[in-house]
Amino acid sequence: MKVAIPITLIVLLLIVVVVNLFNATTSNTNAPLDLLETETFKDNAKKFESCLKVPYQAENDAYYEVGQFGSFVCKIAQADLERCVQNLKLSKVDKLEEEERALTLMIPSLEIKFAEPAKDVQIYHGNKLRSSQMPFDFVIMYYEPKTSQCSFLLSYSPPFARSSLAFASKVKIEIPKILIEKAKAGDANAQFELADLISKKNTNGESKEAFDWFIKAAQQGHSEAQFRVGKIYLTDCLGKQNRQEARLWLERSMQQGNKLAKMALDQMDISGSSKKDREAVLLERVLSGETQSKVDLANFYHYEVGDMDKAMIWYKRASDDGEVDSEITLAKLQEERGNTAEAEKLYYAAASSGSYIGLMKCGDMALKKQDYKTAANYYRKAIMTDRTYFGATHAAVAPEADCRPIDKILRSGDVRGAAQKYRETAMRRHAK
Repeated sequence: MKVAIPITLIVLLLIVVVVNLFNATTSNTNAPLDLLETETFKDNAKKFESCLKVPYQAENDAYYEVGQFGSFVCKIAQADLERCVQNLKLSKVDKLEEEERALTLMIPSLEIKFAEPAKDVQIYHGNKLRSSQMPFDFVIMYYEPKTSQCSFLLSYSPPFARSSLAFASKVKIEIPKILIEKAKAGDANAQFELADLISKKNTNGESKEAFDWFIKAAQQGHSEAQFRVGKIYLTDCLGKQNRQEARLWLERSMQQGNKLAKMALDQMDISGSSKKDREAVLLERVLSGETQSKVDLANFYHYEVGDMDKAMIWYKRASDDGEVDSEITLAKLQEERGNTAEAEKLYYAAASSGSYIGLMKCGDMALKKQDYKTAANYYRKAIMTDRTYFGATHAAVAPEADCRPIDKILRSGDVRGAAQKYRETAMRRHAK
């Protein structure tokens, strides 16, 4: 009996420990949706692809990121366009707003074609789209019927010309009396919330009332209110635009750490500027030493100016910082110039960083030399870079599943056949 008591206590203690461990583990599985913010733009762009729900073919350099927004380019057949638009909940527009154009100007691949879109280009947009499946809140789609090319501008938040004032739904919104009382008493948070509700309630006749409350909160140092005031001054909601006042309030908001205000100011600097002005802005940003500023300047020289010498200098500086996409672009430019040895070095470096394009290029080089074992190794690694694969049910399928039957071919001794199969599989998965 003396022995039984301590054994019982030990068993009870073990049960308590196991239960606590179970609760800790299961609580981590209920992670909030905000954790999506830790994912990269490319991760979220791949999730966006699953929302298309129509056949499409991604371009080789399908993704481009600029802070809070970026682009994705693919081809969609004309017959599937309407269904794609419906799936994404987009609506057609005749022209771009000024700040939508500014966003476009900040993405070189889009700027060339869509800053001033050709007449046959079809434009669609959607706002407040974010959900558990859709990682982006604002989407613009440019469709070129002649080539079936579909270019998406993807943003985590709407550009300021497409703010809640412009997109407000005509739904019945009840404003709590206590909120009005707090706002009148001088509570900055209440003033901002009241302004936000008024702006959502109706776009006609009440935008001035919303602005009056936004400005009161902004004058008390409310960062988000300052941002919204700046946005409103950039539109014609109150009559004529006032870019000087817009800059003043956006700078105040930015000084309090508002990243969207910083992005808005960057858009202002670039929107409507000449190439010379944009070059000056980009050169000034480079002084910060940020890798992305080097990429932006390289893309400016590459796509807009067409100065490949300067573009290659800045791609090199960005690649020296470990920017893999710049490494790939520089390798392609070296190839075009016939500098094969330099291009190969860059592709090998990109492959060592896990780049799909780098791995495929290295595989192709090995295949050309009839080094089938090395080629198979590179192609298999390229397959493994595709950690998510979206089927019709949007279920994730591990790339290992595609590798297993080819692994058997490799083990059987048919190294050349395995290399070809790995290559085909990598290309298929990447295309999808």
